[in-house]
Amino acid sequence: MEEVVKQYCKNDILIITPNFPYENDPNLFGFVYNKIKKYNENGLNADIAVVNDSAMNVQEIIEYRGIKFLRTGYNQLRDLLLEKKYKKILIHCCVPKYFKILNACNIMNTQIFIYSYGNDM
Repeated sequence: MEEVVKQYCKNDILIITPNFPYENDPNLFGFVYNKIKKYNENGLNADIAVVNDSAMNVQEIIEYRGIKFLRTGYNQLRDLLLEKKYKKILIHCCVPKYFKILNACNIMNTQIFIYSYGNDM
């Protein structure tokens, strides 16, 4: 696991989502941003991983309006989960590839929460 990820991944909760707003596209997945903002306001601190096909072989920390997130690919997410154990994983907008990754990792003592927004399954 790269040093940038080790420095960022400090919490015992992981949020996985396929996208997140960026400065050049602030409306992209704004509903997930709003949900995470509410989590933070209520004291729930989590690592956020934006995992999709466009981030293959990428590991970068991005900040959008005060919320930092890790932009990365599927293989890097698997590597993270093989090395770091989370108490809870919250998946917003499930992607079938996420299940393959979870099956490849030891998540026996991890609670998994899947949030469906109606068009993601």
